[in-house]
Amino acid sequence: MLDKKEAPVSTETLDSSSISSENFPSVKYQSLTGMSGEDPSKKPCSETPSSISCEKYAGVVDISSNTLDNERSDFLSCQISSKQLFTPKPLSEPSFLNLVPHDELIRFVSDFLFHNCITESLKYVEIEAKIGHIVDVITGERLWLPVLTETIINSNELKIKFESNMTELQHKYFNRFLNASFEKSQIKNKGQPRVPMKYKHTKEIDKFYNNLSLGQGFQNRVRITTDKKTGQIISRLIKTRVASLNIFSPRTQFDWRLSVNIEMPFEPRPLGALVMERDKDRLSYVHQFCQIDLSQVISENGSKTHELEVELLDIDELKKHGNAASHGQPNNFENIVRIFVDNVRILVRQNITNTH
Repeated sequence: MLDKKEAPVSTETLDSSSISSENFPSVKYQSLTGMSGEDPSKKPCSETPSSISCEKYAGVVDISSNTLDNERSDFLSCQISSKQLFTPKPLSEPSFLNLVPHDELIRFVSDFLFHNCITESLKYVEIEAKIGHIVDVITGERLWLPVLTETIINSNELKIKFESNMTELQHKYFNRFLNASFEKSQIKNKGQPRVPMKYKHTKEIDKFYNNLSLGQGFQNRVRITTDKKTGQIISRLIKTRVASLNIFSPRTQFDWRLSVNIEMPFEPRPLGALVMERDKDRLSYVHQFCQIDLSQVISENGSKTHELEVELLDIDELKKHGNAASHGQPNNFENIVRIFVDNVRILVRQNITNTH
């Protein structure tokens, strides 16, 4: 049953009470407009429901928000009224070269994906970002580094691991936030039309088997996914990680890991012993090139984990733009990567102060 206050689905449905040291070849990702950079003056601020806390940035204040009187910008001390509202004039040029320098993190991620997905010409590629924490293996605590902003970690130099999990209250918060975001995307505004989000709710069973032909290594396990209600087989595959990046975000409650994987279809054949089984209750929100998955996973021993990840959809389209970039043709490769990374950033940067 849907909760009208939290369409499209209530949180109750989910029981909610290694980076290489080599330098990747740099490719010119020319956008269709001829500019590879981004004009900050044209970039819209991220929107969040009025009931949810969001980050404040200098010069960006959503005056249409109902929370303006309660949530003052950290960078503004004066009273704002309709009579006193300052309207800045558009800036003439973004720099003395009249271009915007590339975002270093976006460019590195773009080069990373280009190297692993375009140059290598891999099939059955999956690109996903998991949200969680980078953990210091020695201390068992979240990694600490003397940096103040998000940065990509050289995993070869540190003893770290990534844990993709969150608390049940944080899971409940993201459920509400994504539902509210879904609703806002459905509003028809003639002046600023939105791309509506799509939504689906799935309940599945994952069973992992040893692969008799490839041995018993973790990377060789066969995963068979079935619909929990009908028992129909949804997929048979072997998932293998190709490469990953760990992104440390000291100003937020979460870090994230970007992974390139191969999901190779597995034809029916004799399987080894059943290794593990898990019950997966998932809410998926699709917007443009991205799918946001919020999942509650119950293992065989009854323990629950709560996961949040973003998947980059339509890999063939990404490859099309990547191939165009490799031939110096107009493309949107880096722009697609930017949308993907920005969606992850929006989730990671949520200031979860009220989880009730």
